Amino acid sequence: MTRMEINIDALQNNFQVIDKAVRASQSEWCVVAKLLCGFRDGLEALAACGARTFADSRLRHLESIREIVPDAETWYLRPPPLSQVRRVVATCNGSLNTEEAVLVALNQEAARQGVRHKVILMAELGERREGASPEELAGLATVLTRCPHLDWVGLGANLGCLHGILPTTEHYAQLKVLREWLEMKFSHPLPLISAGTSLMVPGLIEQNPPPEINHYRIGEILFLGRDLETGKPVARLRQDVFRLFAEIVELREKGWSPLGDAMSGISPFAGENKPEGQEGKRGWRALLAVGRLDGELSGLVPEDPQVQLAGASSDLLAVNLIGDKIRYKVGDCLSFRPDYSSALGLMHSHYIEKTVLAAEPMTAGGTWRRWLSRQAERLRVRRIFR
Repeated sequence: MTRMEINIDALQNNFQVIDKAVRASQSEWCVVAKLLCGFRDGLEALAACGARTFADSRLRHLESIREIVPDAETWYLRPPPLSQVRRVVATCNGSLNTEEAVLVALNQEAARQGVRHKVILMAELGERREGASPEELAGLATVLTRCPHLDWVGLGANLGCLHGILPTTEHYAQLKVLREWLEMKFSHPLPLISAGTSLMVPGLIEQNPPPEINHYRIGEILFLGRDLETGKPVARLRQDVFRLFAEIVELREKGWSPLGDAMSGISPFAGENKPEGQEGKRGWRALLAVGRLDGELSGLVPEDPQVQLAGASSDLLAVNLIGDKIRYKVGDCLSFRPDYSSALGLMHSHYIEKTVLAAEPMTAGGTWRRWLSRQAERLRVRRIFR
């Protein structure tokens, strides 16, 4: 059966390595849980790993986290839409902000709900995503001083998520200066500089963190275990949290290059996933029960080096099997490790079955055993009523 599998043992390892590195730098972090796409079993497993602070840009996911971990701290990961201010305040302890109108609305809604809402103001440092200039930050800070139900807790920035801008010492120094200037101008302490991302985790693990940053928003590297800059595996992190298993529905020996004249516009996916140097070659080709309708497939890496992506349609993924001895048969599953875009699309797809791979008990207190027991009971109930 075609499915996405979450290896909880690998997730536990990565969480503990990152958590230890962040604590060693005397910093804080929140788990960016977007890649789980609200998958409840995955969120429960993440909570069992010890996660208590979560960030996401989808309120539905954050509401699920609230149900699973009622005492969790939750952050809304993008500037809140005015239309969603009520849900943001009800669901999240804090949010990242850049707009005066939204701050005013958050304050009014926090007063109505009888709560306090944390705010991090986002600075523009060159990524051209969310963020305000120094002059605009001063204006936003002035608004915050008139919002008694908002707690201004820090200054943040986003680098690398839109255009892939790499953080530099100049960026860190700029944030430090901005923080000191705002603290002095408004006589208001800002305990957090929230600009740490997955890009900075390799340095954290090697005990070489940027000293100006003390708050990290970490997601991709937690789940994929690879350096975002180089694409290489990071020491002590595992790369097998996510694995796609796709079932073989056809297995035949045939030519690897198409016959006839290819016409542009006939295939909606023409020109993609066409391995070079295969004209005239013949060999075993497998068709797998997963297609572009299920998600982005170009970022899949076969775990078997003898498997080579050949192309995909909306319903099927074609792979070539290299070598003389073919050890697969129809009904077998081939395994792949997805990159970020593929993992995101496949986890979001309601066509793909998602499962968790059980791990050893995490604590002497039996936290993990209790979690596994709940999963077994769920499966038993599903079978009874299926």
